[in-house]
Amino acid sequence: MLHHFFPEMDVTVVEYNAQMISMAKKWFGLELNAHHRVKLDDGIKFIMEEVKLGSNYDMVFLDACDSRATDAETICPVTGFLDDKVVEGIAQLVGLHGLFLEL
Repeated sequence: MLHHFFPEMDVTVVEYNAQMISMAKKWFGLELNAHHRVKLDDGIKFIMEEVKLGSNYDMVFLDACDSRATDAETICPVTGFLDDKVVEGIAQLVGLHGLFLEL
């Protein structure tokens, strides 16, 4: 939706499930271009790789839930995102002036 209102905004989405990408294209009009990319990857792995590359992001939105996790303390975010190294990685990616939002 952001790319419709801000077509020049550079958006990278990381999705773990290929079926979700297909559904977004079919039912929600997902359009990909030079400013809007979707990477099929594990979000935690992506974060840690981006940290190693020294990447910076203005914003990181985290929407990683597992509704099947009946014995977990929380379903959102997936518990792996609560690991100290992952949280530190997100903090490095957004820096002092960036924004982190967990949906």
